[in-house]
Amino acid sequence: MFAPFHIDFVTIVMGHLHDLGFPTDRILAKLAEYYFGQAYDPDYNIYLTEQYMQPGLKIAESRPALTSGITANQGTIEVSDVPSWWEPPLLVWTGNTDYSGEQIRICRIDGTTLTVCGANGRGAFASSASTHGPGTTLGSFQFYRTWGELRKSYINSNATAFTSYDDQDGYAYYVRAVAATLYPYSALGHTGEEYWETISGLIHRPRDGFTKWAIVPRVKTE
Repeated sequence: MFAPFHIDFVTIVMGHLHDLGFPTDRILAKLAEYYFGQAYDPDYNIYLTEQYMQPGLKIAESRPALTSGITANQGTIEVSDVPSWWEPPLLVWTGNTDYSGEQIRICRIDGTTLTVCGANGRGAFASSASTHGPGTTLGSFQFYRTWGELRKSYINSNATAFTSYDDQDGYAYYVRAVAATLYPYSALGHTGEEYWETISGLIHRPRDGFTKWAIVPRVKTE
């Protein structure tokens, strides 16, 4: 989990640094992909952009058990069953069903043999050495790969309006300020001008006198 408003703040700061002459264009162009994806992917919901928290990893349902142990920070694990959707690189946890175990990284899967990446730059155990014996449960954390997948993780996935703001502050205003910051950039077949028109049409301008987030669309300068 992470807080998207942190990314909002970073985006706005990167825009201000650009105004001051610092070369932040490439960062802002990449950030535009993140925001434009949420706005225009048909399987997502633009109103989720204002959410306080956003999931980053999903937990797998399958929990196969180790049939042989592993010690230290590199080696192989034999499991009784490998779900068909597993593919490396894969972050897995070992432990109990409460997901309190250690995180390790799998770099190769051969049948039911999982090869654990070592501490040589390819990833490693969370600790320098560990022992996991037969019977230890094994599950996985995977990044969400599509906006549609991510939407399903929200209880309020069918939100119909921006609501988390008042006359002067709130998460929706941060998104509006981001749209102003990204005005000069294009991504995913959409322009910043289009994104600004979309967002400013859904989130009203802060009331007169409250100017903290009333950022006007930026102009890209060389």
